[in-house]
Amino acid sequence: MKLLKELMIFTALFCKAHPLSSMDYAELREYEKTSLVMTGSPLSAPLKNQIIAGKMNKDQLIRQLLKSDPFIKKMALFWSSRMGMSAAVRPWTMMKKGATQTAFYYLSESKSGIPNINLHRKTEPTAAFIRNSIEAMKNYQGYLSVDQKTCNVSIKDQDGNQKTSQMIWLTSPDFVTDKEDLDRIIKTGEYRKGTPSKIDPGLYKELKDLLMKIDPSCDQIELTSKASPYYAKEIPNEIRIATFLAKDTICGKNGDKCWSKRAVFPTLQASDLMEDSTMEPGYIIAKTIADQSPFEDILTTTKTILTGRYAYYLQHWQPFWDNYPDGKYQENTEARWIHPSWEDSSLFWVERGPQEAGVLTTMAWSFLTNGRRAKANKAYETFACRSFTVPEGAVPDPSDANPDLRERQYCSYCHRTLEPMAAFFNRWPATGRVNHEFYRDQDINDTGEFRGQRGKGVRAFAEILSKTEDFKNCSIQHAFNFVYGRGMGKSEADVYLPKYREIYESTHSRLDEVIRSMLLDKLFTESQEAKNTTQTDNAGDL
Repeated sequence: MKLLKELMIFTALFCKAHPLSSMDYAELREYEKTSLVMTGSPLSAPLKNQIIAGKMNKDQLIRQLLKSDPFIKKMALFWSSRMGMSAAVRPWTMMKKGATQTAFYYLSESKSGIPNINLHRKTEPTAAFIRNSIEAMKNYQGYLSVDQKTCNVSIKDQDGNQKTSQMIWLTSPDFVTDKEDLDRIIKTGEYRKGTPSKIDPGLYKELKDLLMKIDPSCDQIELTSKASPYYAKEIPNEIRIATFLAKDTICGKNGDKCWSKRAVFPTLQASDLMEDSTMEPGYIIAKTIADQSPFEDILTTTKTILTGRYAYYLQHWQPFWDNYPDGKYQENTEARWIHPSWEDSSLFWVERGPQEAGVLTTMAWSFLTNGRRAKANKAYETFACRSFTVPEGAVPDPSDANPDLRERQYCSYCHRTLEPMAAFFNRWPATGRVNHEFYRDQDINDTGEFRGQRGKGVRAFAEILSKTEDFKNCSIQHAFNFVYGRGMGKSEADVYLPKYREIYESTHSRLDEVIRSMLLDKLFTESQEAKNTTQTDNAGDL
């Protein structure tokens, strides 16, 4: 009786809810495994219902998932791992031109036209200088600083109850170097002790009033009397408060953790921006696959992938453009680029310029690789699946001090190939901390050589590399690693690599077709349960 009852429960739960008329549970599990491998998640209910109803076969499922956002995200994460993206890129680092200069200081003096007022110098600034700075600051529409201040303020939550909220506020300390000096000048009328100020006290008072609005102290922030919260429809459970310069202040539903979007980079959304910038190379690769484009485009495309928030950052921080071969992006039709929104996390292509080279001229690639040799070597390892080695038994000769590493005996095993490759990257620093800067000097020679072919600049290197046999085989091996979570064994390579190469070449380098074939192969069908991971990486395998 007990057994019959259990059987009836099983029938009610599974047979009626899932009337598998044309397949058994083993087949459905195969579809689930495919979804896990491709997206990191089980089948969605709508897809599962279509499969059970016989309206979608495995090939159709694969084709649909290859275009899905979860697949793009998982594939981008996979490639980010393969490239060695172990730390997030910090985009505002690209604004810094020296160890002692902050992003704000460089922006204000070099780009925005807002002079820095240093009241700690022996010589008092002129009235014209201070007036120019005040007017420039009043009219400036960009971000002024990447610093922040935290204050406890009182606001009303969504239900009208008074709450004490922690607000993160914009500060701009470098606009006036020493605010204590400003207070002293206004109070005493002396620029230095015993030296009367030559400036009208009213001008210093005007400067002080402006600073109170730009960088108020916590006791000057009176949200309950200065502004009324309103609720942003596009951001669920959040409140916006308009006060002072923080026109896009955000608070949580319960009035906690308010923050100013004008001080956004070191605050709550900084991680989103760093993810977008760090994932840019991976997104280029994943979208190339999803869009059914030739896979060699990952190195040769003049476009890149952005989100709305990443585009917003690029549009507002103009010094950024000096770090790209073509300078400012040349996109002129994509609305999400022309009018970006910080709340937009969707992915879209934008045109950069004719000198760009896919992954190799992204911000993240520059940060990942420390110097010209590192850029060439990382490309060689990642996209040709090759590494530089010395013959077994070779030992360095301490007396060999030839400065040309291509001629020094022990070093020549690697550098006779690496040095001509690194020459393609001669417009980036040889090595060092600032590894993203791009040099535009006309006398720089960036002509390099790889596999017997010569060309000028990183784009030429990308064109040569993407046509090699190594690039084709390596791309297929990476795809195999994505599908199986391990490298391709030698016996498997002997059997399957020629087959996948034929598919790759007959479809004009479409890696999506190679992946589809792998997922339909008997090898995949009979393999052990695939791992449900968002990053499938076996560093020692290919």
